[in-house]
Amino acid sequence: MWTGAFTPRVPSKTRALCLVRHAKSDYPPGVLDFERPLAKRGRRDALAIGRWLGENFEPRARVLVSSATRTQQTWQLVMREFHHTGEVQFERAIYEASVDDLLEVLRSQDDDELNLVMVGHSPGLEGLALLLSANQGDSQLREQILVKFPTSAIVRLRTDEPWSQAGSGKFELSDFYVARGVSPST
Repeated sequence: MWTGAFTPRVPSKTRALCLVRHAKSDYPPGVLDFERPLAKRGRRDALAIGRWLGENFEPRARVLVSSATRTQQTWQLVMREFHHTGEVQFERAIYEASVDDLLEVLRSQDDDELNLVMVGHSPGLEGLALLLSANQGDSQLREQILVKFPTSAIVRLRTDEPWSQAGSGKFELSDFYVARGVSPST
């Protein structure tokens, strides 16, 4: 007769992460990189990002946005379509961040939070996506990210690990989408 203690299996908490590269920015003369605004196309594309998030992601997600002008403007336009109701935090640490810097930002998030969105920049975001999804998920999507991670790119990843344990190969890459807005008819 078995006399060991019974330990019930605790269901895992699946977490979802969306990494969003800011929409297309403008290059006005004399404006510092940090202060560059969105271009006209970027404003259209940011709305398309919002539509995609509204159809495919949790509106109560916690959102981390680089404090650069173009990422803040991207987020303001995303909100028109996403109808986000969660917390938003503007993070200087996401601007010009390395993969290791972004990983630290991710690891510092509350493990009770199940859905996160990070709005930032290249090359850090695609590097983070590739690190987190190493040998996990759709290899064709990984290849697309390696080839090009354009403005308005969105990557969705999933994990059963807490944010504090985020690391190489611990996330499954489930989506890669490039949001493009449609010019209004004239």
